[in-house]
Amino acid sequence: MRFIALGLCALFTAAPASAAVNLIADGGFEANPAEQGGYGHHAGGTSFDGGAWFVTGVDILHVDTAYHAGSGPPLVFWAHGGRDSLDLTGSGNSGPADGVYQDVATIAGRAYDLSFWVGRATATGSVAGDYLSPATMRVSIGGGPVAEFVNDGIVADGIAWKQFSWRFTATDGVTRLAFVNGLGNDYLGLDDVMLVDTSGVAEPAEWAMMVGGFGMIGCAMRRSSRWQPLVIGAAR
Repeated sequence: MRFIALGLCALFTAAPASAAVNLIADGGFEANPAEQGGYGHHAGGTSFDGGAWFVTGVDILHVDTAYHAGSGPPLVFWAHGGRDSLDLTGSGNSGPADGVYQDVATIAGRAYDLSFWVGRATATGSVAGDYLSPATMRVSIGGGPVAEFVNDGIVADGIAWKQFSWRFTATDGVTRLAFVNGLGNDYLGLDDVMLVDTSGVAEPAEWAMMVGGFGMIGCAMRRSSRWQPLVIGAAR
């Protein structure tokens, strides 16, 4: 029974971990980092990160976590994770068409979870007047309807990051995931984009029920072996 229990533990440990494979290439934008303390510029119609991401609109910025602007105090554009993140408002807040997209291999009819972090800048120093609006991310999946995700969080002189998610069913062998600047933003951060295939993967509650079920079976088996009747006269 001990070996069976250990096997079951290994099974339940391995299954959720394998389901968490990120299908997005360079979802944290770390493959080609920006200059330390600075930022990189990617023009519309170009790609970066080895062709993983494509740029729409006028341009976007690839920002190092130590980059800062203004004074008294400065606004620091820290990333959610790692060194780098994106600013989808581009250079000089170019417009609402600025953004990025990635085409991801999918399987039609399978369910996927898309998650991503949206950053909103808030300043109290000399650039405070430039960052008054909430950050609005416009997302479309496979060329479908656009959904808006708004981050109105506040962190003084830094970036407030908020995670959003969207579950969808793929309709094709390739699905385009597009992230575009919403109206009224002076800064729109994007970081740690993740896409997970959830088809055939049990939900946390289902895993708990399954583990509990196996536990009850194990208890029953232990009881049955513990109270096995003694057979008189059995051969030794």
